[in-house]
Amino acid sequence: MDTHGIQMKAAQVFKKLGVTEEDLRTKVHVRFATHNRTTAIATTKFSVRRDVNDQPVYEVQFLFSTLLWPKDANQENTIVHEVCHAVNDLRWKEQGKPGFPQGHGMEWRAIMIEAGVTNPQRCGLLK
Repeated sequence: MDTHGIQMKAAQVFKKLGVTEEDLRTKVHVRFATHNRTTAIATTKFSVRRDVNDQPVYEVQFLFSTLLWPKDANQENTIVHEVCHAVNDLRWKEQGKPGFPQGHGMEWRAIMIEAGVTNPQRCGLLK
């Protein structure tokens, strides 16, 4: 799957999970990038900054391994998995909770089920 396909799938999952196009234009900024590491197929980085009106702006960066991504037989599932991490972080911060949620904890699992995944699991390593 190419970058455009990744972006389209991510947008579908965000929408299914209640993150609107308006949110993606104004308060949730998403970037896609690559790396050459072999530790994971994909990872998500999440941070929060304040805009000029002191409103939160959420920065999400999805990183895909240029070495492992082409070998991933479940690319769509990997995208859903990573978007669910971003939505988990977003909801956590919107609820005013400190820090970040557990990466593959019960909140993340619930969001995966909400996204349509029947058996949420850690992924990112090729078998």
